[in-house]
Amino acid sequence: LVLNAMYFKGDWKTQFDPEFTDSRVFRNYDGTIARVPIMFIIHTFNFAHDDELNVDALQVPYADDQYSMILMLPRNRQSPLASVVQGLSAQKVKEIVDSMEPEEVELSLPKMNVQKLLKLRGILEQLGLKVPFTDAADFQGISKGQDLRLNEILHKAAMDVDEKGTRAVAATEAQFVSKSLVHFKQFIVDRPFLALIRHEPTGAILFIAQIVTMQA
Repeated sequence: LVLNAMYFKGDWKTQFDPEFTDSRVFRNYDGTIARVPIMFIIHTFNFAHDDELNVDALQVPYADDQYSMILMLPRNRQSPLASVVQGLSAQKVKEIVDSMEPEEVELSLPKMNVQKLLKLRGILEQLGLKVPFTDAADFQGISKGQDLRLNEILHKAAMDVDEKGTRAVAATEAQFVSKSLVHFKQFIVDRPFLALIRHEPTGAILFIAQIVTMQA
């Protein structure tokens, strides 16, 4: 068994005020509704709209400026998130980030605890990596003489998102609005979305979460 675990921890550069966190509606991909804690902040964020994927994208920086979270939200509420994922690549993310401009934004973002355990054996075998899982495997360099082969490879990823940072609708529904007469762009994450953790100097995507269902 090979276990690969990744955990990212980062505080937001500008943290959310817990007093503004409220229970609000999140519409899951299957049409069901969950009432979940949603954080709120008005701040200047880098924002872009991508016509090709038809998504709005927002960059939320961490205190360590080398990292940021990129949020992607389909403009069409009926659009399946899978179509966005299919058109996504590190280069595409770079294009979107490079096109961003600073905007005053009202951001509503659910608190999240995302955990995923993936069994990779089947995927790797489909890609042609089969020998390590058979009796022909040769791990003598690391097994101290023991005759070993791989049984499974597990990949576990975890990401917690709250007011401090990341640790890696009915007609009567109330919405946060600004009391100011100044108009802010709204980025309301109340439906399936993508959250990516990006290393800014290299453009590497360290983590990507496809959030399609939330539980109350």
